[in-house]
Amino acid sequence: MKTLLGKNDTMMPNLSALVLASITPGEFEFKYIDEEIEDIVYDKIDADIIAITCMTIQAKRAFEIAKEFKKRNFTVVMGGAHPTVLPHETLNHCDSVVVGEGEICWKHLLSDFKNNQLKPIYKSADYGEINNFPMPKYDVMDHSHYFHYPIQATRGCPYNCDFCAIKFTSGRKFRFKPVEQVIEEIKIAKSYDKGFYKKSFFFVDDNLYINREYSKKLFSEMSKLNITWVGQGSVNIAKDDEVLELMAQSGCRGFTIGFESISQSSLKEVNKASVNISEEYSNAIQKIQSYGIIVSGCFIFGFDHDGLDIFEKTVEFINDTNIYTALLNILTPYPGTELRNRLEKEGRILNSDWSNYNCLNTVFSPKNMTPEDLKQGTLWAIKEVNRLKKFDKRLNNFWQSGTWKSNPPLNLLERAILLAISLGLWKDAEYRKFLFKAATTKNASDIYNIFRAIYMDCSLSRMIPDVKNPNDIIYKVDNDNPSKLTG
Repeated sequence: MKTLLGKNDTMMPNLSALVLASITPGEFEFKYIDEEIEDIVYDKIDADIIAITCMTIQAKRAFEIAKEFKKRNFTVVMGGAHPTVLPHETLNHCDSVVVGEGEICWKHLLSDFKNNQLKPIYKSADYGEINNFPMPKYDVMDHSHYFHYPIQATRGCPYNCDFCAIKFTSGRKFRFKPVEQVIEEIKIAKSYDKGFYKKSFFFVDDNLYINREYSKKLFSEMSKLNITWVGQGSVNIAKDDEVLELMAQSGCRGFTIGFESISQSSLKEVNKASVNISEEYSNAIQKIQSYGIIVSGCFIFGFDHDGLDIFEKTVEFINDTNIYTALLNILTPYPGTELRNRLEKEGRILNSDWSNYNCLNTVFSPKNMTPEDLKQGTLWAIKEVNRLKKFDKRLNNFWQSGTWKSNPPLNLLERAILLAISLGLWKDAEYRKFLFKAATTKNASDIYNIFRAIYMDCSLSRMIPDVKNPNDIIYKVDNDNPSKLTG
């Protein structure tokens, strides 16, 4: 018998697919299809059961895929973040829904399917320990199409931010695998690397800095493996020099931090002020990056305390602190979150078309600006921080401060690659100049982020049309309706 798992993804395969493949009984053949790298040819699919996993932004597309398979009389099961929060909505589009962590009930589901006893809903009783969870099966992925190997050491987050749905998908209890198992998973994944290019590892953990002693042991063991990796965690890691040193030695090249807002009032509004202190952000960024670890900052616009000046202030902060990559999003009330519950009670939800829940559309009524201002302001900010000249400034800042502790200068082959590419960019003088400068700068390092700068400029800054800074808009108060602002 055969199973099929399909899902949209980018940069790396879906980790849940690799894990489910590893626990699929031998009587089943498991095939993984990633719609990001290949089309689904429905009439050529040979399978007995179709499994689809999705987040909220992917729900509409996932339902469309399920419909096509149902039309062809396939049995379809669905799981992931969105089905976990809205199982009954999901059940309208498939035969069965997995609520919670699939590892716990996957074998049971397949056994029921085999015996024609498939249940409509399979619910994990609890967020169990993961010290006996299976290793991913890396041979089901097409290695030629991905830049990273996904890996996970821990699950759960003890924090309770109003806009976050992690408590539904991973639970609030912090759980971790034995360090020995994580190391073994890395070694197995590495064994698939062939040739010149070596994939880096992407830790999908919600926060790699919750249990300090565990993090220290993990990073110490990883330092023996000669790998590079990126992950995410809380800003308070900046206060721990010992852990930062271990991270750098273990090959950490990037760390994503949810700053969320430069306004402490906004942080307090969404129950994050106990974790984030906005006044400490700048020093934290400089400390982390001094260890050769690039900070990627996540920021959200649209909190009730945000005025039209929040976009320009945030852009200035990003540029002043040399955050290399800034992920700028519109506040999005995902189903199941405290934020959505509050906005629903206040009658502020504008639509529930899940395809609009991509953090770039305004799906609720902001308090101190119009929905369109929130969208346009976010697009303006994204365009501003991703201009190539801004990346040039940030890289120069890194290189001029001396070679990073964990980042050696570019080698001769990397410099030759940059020069060769720059010579081929006859039609774009800005890119040509940028690459030539990188290739000839003595302390230039990290070829991945050099190319990333061009990608971000090309895919974001140049693709977004010119947008006016909403802070420059002058509003008038409608005397007949003081709450209504007109431009």
